Amino acid sequence: MPLNLEIRSPDRSESKALCVFEFGEQKAESWGHRITASHYDWQTSRIGLLDGEIVSHVAIYDVNMRIGSAIVRSGGVNLVYTVKAHRGKGIMRAVFESSLDAMRANGYDTSVIVNGIRDFYTKFGYVFTWPRSSYTVATDDMPQEEPSLAVRAFKSVSHNDRH
Repeated sequence: MPLNLEIRSPDRSESKALCVFEFGEQKAESWGHRITASHYDWQTSRIGLLDGEIVSHVAIYDVNMRIGSAIVRSGGVNLVYTVKAHRGKGIMRAVFESSLDAMRANGYDTSVIVNGIRDFYTKFGYVFTWPRSSYTVATDDMPQEEPSLAVRAFKSVSHNDRH
């Protein structure tokens, strides 16, 4: 790992640079809401910088998860990326471990990853809970009759947002 690697939480003032880092110049504006208008946890997410430039990022999303009858605070791990030229140097390991420490320090009960790379995340104690599956059904193979379920409207909808 480079000795001059700085690891810290990103600042909201860096949101444009972070969006460009993750999505590229062309898509930063249209995809940036995944960081700027979401459950992105600015305090717990981590960036790795070399000479002031972002070279690695781990996004943590603050979400509630139901496990049985309990609701737990879960850190949703996403947007894990290191610039290609800096891969294989231990940078992501250091940035990821810092995000795990930050989740513990900031009161997360659990953490989940969707679409994780098995050989990478298992090093940090993550386990796969279901296999990746993909199902394709041709339109001609779908039932022709309408489904036998009753659709009903909600009387009211509310959202409990901590942010």
